[in-house]
Amino acid sequence: MFALFFLYALIIAVAVFVLKLILWILLIPILWTYFTIADAIDRKKKVARQRK
Repeated sequence: MFALFFLYALIIAVAVFVLKLILWILLIPILWTYFTIADAIDRKKKVARQRK
């Protein structure tokens, strides 16, 4: 019974870890593109300011 509970806890821990890993793998490109777009917009604003 104890061994079964331990195995169950281990499976849950691995599942949670894998889910977190998948979430990070999905989040990193989204954050990367978001920051790149924000940076591009910021650059455009700076260029617009210089033209005035």
